[in-house]
Amino acid sequence: MGKGDSAFIRKAISGSLLSMCCLVGAFSIHASEITPYVVGGTDVPVGEQNWMATIRVSELNDMPICGATVINENWILTAAHCVVMSSGSSIDAGSYFVLKPSRISISAGINDLTLTDIEHFYSVSHVVVHPDYTPFAFHDTSYESDGTKVTELVHTALDSDLALLRVNRVFSDITPVELANAPSADEIDARLSAQWQEHSRPNNIKVSGWGATNSEGTEQSNVLKETTLSFLPMYECYERLENGNDTPFIIDTPFNKTKVCTLPSELLEVGGSVGNDSCKGDSGGPLRALNSNNAWVQHGIVSGSPVGSPVCGSINRPTFYTRVGTYFDWIQSYMGTVPNDSIQEPNFIKDSRKQCLNGVDSISPNNCNLIEHEDNGGTSSWLSLLLLALITAFRRNANRVKC
Repeated sequence: MGKGDSAFIRKAISGSLLSMCCLVGAFSIHASEITPYVVGGTDVPVGEQNWMATIRVSELNDMPICGATVINENWILTAAHCVVMSSGSSIDAGSYFVLKPSRISISAGINDLTLTDIEHFYSVSHVVVHPDYTPFAFHDTSYESDGTKVTELVHTALDSDLALLRVNRVFSDITPVELANAPSADEIDARLSAQWQEHSRPNNIKVSGWGATNSEGTEQSNVLKETTLSFLPMYECYERLENGNDTPFIIDTPFNKTKVCTLPSELLEVGGSVGNDSCKGDSGGPLRALNSNNAWVQHGIVSGSPVGSPVCGSINRPTFYTRVGTYFDWIQSYMGTVPNDSIQEPNFIKDSRKQCLNGVDSISPNNCNLIEHEDNGGTSSWLSLLLLALITAFRRNANRVKC
């Protein structure tokens, strides 16, 4: 590469799982390879946490793929990677699209998924993805006049990993979860950070979900489960996830305020090396903490974690979550409203569409017609892609990363 030239290096994260792999001295993160679940959890009593919801795929017999929370009489909160899919390479921004409302549904107000009745199902009318969501890490590499290589971070993987879904009828007999606002989130971070001890981990933050219940991520639960984890201070999380990397991929600085991290608070077996955790199937679900008024509030959204072996429950590899308080004002701006557009895409998809080559009829990554077709494509092609993504997500080998 000549002096003054610029290259863009994309380290990927795509889909409904989060994975991290070492490849020739660098690692990539794939959102389509991310799925968290509750390992080492206990059943949530019937009637409690009725604000929990599941996102289902209409064309797969309403199969549940992600968790979510009811935050308003018409809105649920979830992870963006649950509704933003890739029809091709996870490092190609032009291959991503947002699932149409007609292709997903919501079930809410029940703990046992085998007991779901017609009253628990809700049709989706709007899918709103945070404009700054990015499924892959993005670095800008350039060269100084003397040939010195300069790599700058543009954004980390799974940035702003949150989305809002509006349903077409009011949630009945459901009390919305309380969200942590910005001041509350700051207070929670400071208090829980002060409690951290490596040798005596606190039980101070809770995660709920219907995800896998074993460390291999192969045994899904039909009953809502919960476990209490250890809040990991951001400076510790940064050290564990980014130490040794030339540029960050998940956490940009030790002072990051867009994500929250946890580690297992206990071992599942004496003498073992696997602890309680969130994992496959828990994506989009809530991480809750006590606020200054001693009330449980949603502090995070299950987003992802680097995995090796075990897939989930590692006592040293943190799981990370989208920090709700950072985005509280954005979330509140949609409450009580009906958006004009049924789908609101993140900026990286819009920007990719602007950059494609209008008028090109051949098959290429920059073919606008091809991109439009993939985004609005027929049921059979979309279903094949989704099936592939689901099979990949739930049969991920130990060298992948989970979200």
